[in-house]
Amino acid sequence: MSGGRLVFSLPDCGSQWLAGLLDAHPALHCFQGPFDPDVPDPTGRRTAAPNLGGVDAVLDGIWARWPVIAHVWTPAGWPFARHSPLNGHVLLRASHVVLLSRRNRLVQAVSQALAARTDRRAGSDQPEPLDLASIAWLVKQIPPTLRTHRRVLYTRDRPLLDLEYEQLFGPGLDLEARRATLERVFAFLGHSTGDEGVDRDAIARILDTVHASAPLRPWESVPNIGEIESALGSDETGWLLR
Repeated sequence: MSGGRLVFSLPDCGSQWLAGLLDAHPALHCFQGPFDPDVPDPTGRRTAAPNLGGVDAVLDGIWARWPVIAHVWTPAGWPFARHSPLNGHVLLRASHVVLLSRRNRLVQAVSQALAARTDRRAGSDQPEPLDLASIAWLVKQIPPTLRTHRRVLYTRDRPLLDLEYEQLFGPGLDLEARRATLERVFAFLGHSTGDEGVDRDAIARILDTVHASAPLRPWESVPNIGEIESALGSDETGWLLR
């Protein structure tokens, strides 16, 4: 059985921005983080140790009220238990999937590590070294995990739009290029940015925020960021400081 539309995103790939842009369309309101423990459960069906039936109950309850769900996952299994197959189950429940990732895997891995550290050390702004081994593991695991998800969707003949952060939110893009990519996303989901009722002011505000945020590189203050780039940076994996 399949449900509604799904944004299936690695962390720190712009899923919150994309959800906000989708929210500007009256037929694409998006619920973010259905299984994130920090997000209130609107269905009352989420459990601490979910199984397939529990996941289905949450998804069905949300899709009954929101046309789109944005689900953030990691190769390690989060937001479920480590190595859990439930992220793959969420993926297969969708009728249409926007698979959101980053071309620059090193930036994605470092950004994810920084976000996790901020969550653990709320209120602390003292830069600390990042764990090189854990970032190396992420950089290595992202491609095969994405390939597995794509292969499963293709074999199930499930509509898929591969979208990279750089295509919509990346630095160097002008507003026209961002709007063209956004129109492609809306079209994949069966709608248009030109439809009646679209909040174009909201879209403009979010894209302005994206443009203003593009030059920011918060990892520059990490003490061992040069070591991480020397060990893991390449034209294939991406760079942090170039």
